[in-house]
Amino acid sequence: MRNALRALAIAAAAAVIAFGVVWLVARTREAAGTAPAAAPSAPASSAVREAAPPEEPEAVQELDPLRGTWEHVDMEAMRRALPDNLYWTMAVPTDDPRIQEERDAERARWNDEYGKVLSGTGSLAEIDAYYDHRYRVSSDYVEFTRHLLTHYGNELPERDVALLELAERLHLARLAELPRKLEEARERKQQQDAAREAWRADEEAFVGDTKSD
Repeated sequence: MRNALRALAIAAAAAVIAFGVVWLVARTREAAGTAPAAAPSAPASSAVREAAPPEEPEAVQELDPLRGTWEHVDMEAMRRALPDNLYWTMAVPTDDPRIQEERDAERARWNDEYGKVLSGTGSLAEIDAYYDHRYRVSSDYVEFTRHLLTHYGNELPERDVALLELAERLHLARLAELPRKLEEARERKQQQDAAREAWRADEEAFVGDTKSD
């Protein structure tokens, strides 16, 4: 998924704005609303007095309006904890055109390498390098996502938590498939190399036969 984390961050920002608007509207209506009329006081001699309304629970009084948003996520703390994670170079949101161009060039380069893997024109070293890269991408994504959910999962919107958990499962599935895909790519390369060698041998034999004639 192209730049999936950036898309998720944008969606999360929209969720933060929407949550803030809903909360502010609710608080505004509460402040502007008319307080209910007080019940008439019971006679002083009455043995039955109207009970005072229960106090609002402290948890509600101290409700964090930013809960369910990305506002509590400390990205600098995450960068210190995961300094070498590919998220910082390939996925963290940026408006810098130079960084965007560098990312596009890096993705294009690995797409070209994948073409070599599929066509069998890449060397065994290039095949190994490509699948090492795929392992790094998925393992870094899993590492980043687990750290985020472990430290901030209770703070994030439920929808975004579900998306992060889904992405983590997908990358774990990719990691599980990588050994098989690497072995298949190596076998395909060997078969294609053998077929090319056989073709060259036949071509040389044909040329030798024509010369002898």
